[in-house]
This record gives sequence, C-alpha cells and structure tokens, in this order.
Amino acid sequence: MTATTHFLTDERTFWHSTGVQALFLPIGDWVEPPAGSYGADTPGSKRRLLNLVRASGFDSELAIRSAAPASLADLTRVHAQGYIDEFMRLSDAGGGELGLFAPFSKGGFEIAAPGRALAATSTFPCPPAAATQPISTR
Repeated sequence: MTATTHFLTDERTFWHSTGVQALFLPIGDWVEPPAGSYGADTPGSKRRLLNLVRASGFDSELAIRSAAPASLADLTRVHAQGYIDEFMRLSDAGGGELGLFAPFSKGGFEIAAPGRALAATSTFPCPPAAATQPISTR
C-alpha cells in the first residue's frame, strides 16, 4: 500500500487579513499606512505557495482537496466556547485581536471556516482547548 500526501487548501483561507498596520501598530494618529504590501501574511503570500507547488509539477504527486466549514461541535472539540463566541463577536464588529499579536479583519471568523474544517479533518493531533484560548483568559 502506498501512502498519499494530502495538501489541504481552500481559496477562501487566502483571504485572511490582519488588517493594515505598520509593523504591529494600528494605522492612525501618527502612524502612517505602509507603502505597498503590508506584511508577510497576505493573500498573495499564501497563494504563492500553492502556485509554486503547481508550477513545479509536484501537485500531481499530491491529493489536493478542501473541506466544508467545521461545525460548532467540531470547533468545541479544540476551542473553548468563550473563545469561539469572542471570535464571532469581534469578526462581526469589524475585526480585532484574539491574543497578543493575533489580529484579524472583519469577517475573519467566516474566512477561517474552511481552515477550521481542514484542520479538523487532518490526521494531526489537536492541542487541548486551553491552548487555543485568548491569553487574557488563561
């Protein structure tokens, strides 16, 4: 039996944004928006990896797939309910920060939905729920 390497990806997860910042400072007052790209975690940087896999021809050796969004039951297996509630609240309110240097923009909860399912369907062990709570609640 030959093992298959899976490459789990979804276009929607590339849309994650930490918002426009200068290093880690929010734009405004005396902090000017950066010129051009605004950090390493951009849709383009994530899409570039997938494009390199395809350009190299390595994609023919992989099982590339996506997944439906994770259910609330799936989420509560790895995240505390309070963490999920806060993520949803901040996402609906225009974005925010779920921990030290963990910013996200409006709709971040929905954008992360395919990624949550990709992680939930992977064969890798998941951390305990306490490890995924905001730092302020640990």
